[in-house]
Amino acid sequence: MNAERKPAGFESPIDAEATGGETQPSSARRIVGFDVARALAIFGMVVIHFNLVMAEGDSGWIQWTLDRAAGRPASVFMILAGIGVAIRSHRAAEQGDAAISRARRVLVRRGLFFLVCGFAFLTVWPGDILRIYGVSFLIAAPLFLAPTRLLLILAASIIAAFVGMVFLLDFSAGWNFETLDYTGLWTAKGATRNLLFNGFRAVFPWTALLLTGICLGRIDWSSQVARRTTILGGLVVTAIAEVVSQPLVAAVIAAGTPSEDAIAVCGTNSLPAMPLFLLSAGGLACAVIAVSVGWAEASPGGLIVRSLAATGQTAFTWYIAHVVVGVGGLYATGIVQHHTSLLALTVATGACVLASCFSLGYRRRFHYGPLEWMLRRIAG
Repeated sequence: MNAERKPAGFESPIDAEATGGETQPSSARRIVGFDVARALAIFGMVVIHFNLVMAEGDSGWIQWTLDRAAGRPASVFMILAGIGVAIRSHRAAEQGDAAISRARRVLVRRGLFFLVCGFAFLTVWPGDILRIYGVSFLIAAPLFLAPTRLLLILAASIIAAFVGMVFLLDFSAGWNFETLDYTGLWTAKGATRNLLFNGFRAVFPWTALLLTGICLGRIDWSSQVARRTTILGGLVVTAIAEVVSQPLVAAVIAAGTPSEDAIAVCGTNSLPAMPLFLLSAGGLACAVIAVSVGWAEASPGGLIVRSLAATGQTAFTWYIAHVVVGVGGLYATGIVQHHTSLLALTVATGACVLASCFSLGYRRRFHYGPLEWMLRRIAG
């Protein structure tokens, strides 16, 4: 890893080419707000996962909020990944067929890279999303220039297929939901089922969010009107999904369906990721991304924005580190279970502040985060 300072117009490979980067017209100006949104998603994961291992039996409002937040940071990542694919495809299309072919090859290589990394990471963290990134990139590679309407139809079809799978197949196969253990994960059948269907995050339906992100990447993010429309539209979709969910769950229970099944199918929890969850989480993700872009544009030199941007530009590294170093550190020091959600939130917030400070200093010296550098060397 070179310790030389980054040149003007530098773009980190994982965020610019895989999860969001510069503005859609072939401008050199980087949209820092995508990095800010990515950092907020990392911080959301830190808080949720620290609470998962630290708190036990807490029934307060903090615990309720964090339970409701599960899966939402991942939706931000998936949509940002789609935005990044759209940006790459636009640049390639401007340069001609050879550039389009190169862009597709890079997406394929990165898809395979994330797929391998995801399976390796799965040995320590059952909620891995890198595998879903990998398969989604492989799917997106031949489709990134497809018309927006076709991509939306495909996204809706993936969601519809998942709903059909939930009703026709056994979503609980392999799971012990009390301990969150998955039997047979490392068999061919179990690994395939977990990857495609009933893992914490699975190709069906999460790839639909990446395809939606490709469509969002085609809007003019430099436009305040576009951003405000995205914020309003996202919040309205989220509100509708949440409002519809409650009476729908009640009606299904009244019709004789067990409450757990009714909540799973008609609720807005992330497991399984049914349509109302995807609408709620996807809408909120769009709003968060648009707010982040506006915030970064309004205060480009602010310390908080610069710290968050630096964290977002090393998001791949922090995604792995927050489990290996963060959650692993909690287990190593015995700070697990029997604590309150307030303590978990406090510890997680402190960890996020430290990560931001470290990232800001690190990015002043190095081009890439350690894992971003490895990604670029191996996959381009």
